[in-house]
Amino acid sequence: MEDFAEDVKDYLDDQGIRNLIIDLRDNGGGGFFVGLGLAE
Repeated sequence: MEDFAEDVKDYLDDQGIRNLIIDLRDNGGGGFFVGLGLAE
């Protein structure tokens, strides 16, 4: 997940995207700490 989060961040930076919305509705669960990389 850390590699994925870094790739997403790099892509967003390259494209000049400053905001990202992640829709967690109907999320069946998962590790809270796993997704923190995307929140930074």
